[in-house]
Amino acid sequence: MKTCHRFDLLKAHGERDIRMHKAHAAKHAGEPSAKQSATMAALARQGMGRALSRHYANCPECA
Repeated sequence: MKTCHRFDLLKAHGERDIRMHKAHAAKHAGEPSAKQSATMAALARQGMGRALSRHYANCPECA
């Protein structure tokens, strides 16, 4: 699958956010903020999937 530069940027930023939330959850295990951060990581993953899917469907370079 050949993708454009914008797709790669969206993916990189989404993956960075997910890593950040997971790292915070691991560092603060057992605290309420860790549970919230784990939830945010899952939501970020879903949001990234939606954003990439929407971009791929509408981008003339990616299609």
